[in-house]
Amino acid sequence: MNAQALIPWETIRKEFGDDGELLDLLITGAGLHGWQRFLAFGKSAELDMHFFVDCVEVSIPNSVEDIFALYPEKVARLSFFHLDGLCLDSNFFSQEMVDVAIPVNGMSEDRFTILLEFMAALGLELGKDVTLNHDCQRDTPFLRYSCATRDFKYTPSS
Repeated sequence: MNAQALIPWETIRKEFGDDGELLDLLITGAGLHGWQRFLAFGKSAELDMHFFVDCVEVSIPNSVEDIFALYPEKVARLSFFHLDGLCLDSNFFSQEMVDVAIPVNGMSEDRFTILLEFMAALGLELGKDVTLNHDCQRDTPFLRYSCATRDFKYTPSS
């Protein structure tokens, strides 16, 4: 897939301002099975992953069921490094939605291309659509990867 040809960097660049904003990569309807596949995907891709509970690094549990059962009142976060050195954080807020925070600082054309490839790989691995939203705008994604059609749709944010 030539993701960059589908959505040219110059077309979408304005969505990645340098103001310290976080973007939300979301996979809704994932459930515990989807979370488990997400965790396995990170391990199989040999990403540099670290797991934190209330800002203290602990061993990554083998099962996401354990994460939600052992840490229901705590902040559980999986940080991993990918996308040309970009740090991504996945917070275990909901069993139904995989949520990955992506900082926009330092986004470049090369990182954007890798982000598109990452979104497509996640969508195919989990069998779900993947959206990219501005922080706190979960109902209005500006970028969507469709697992069914295996393509991206860009809807400029206002």
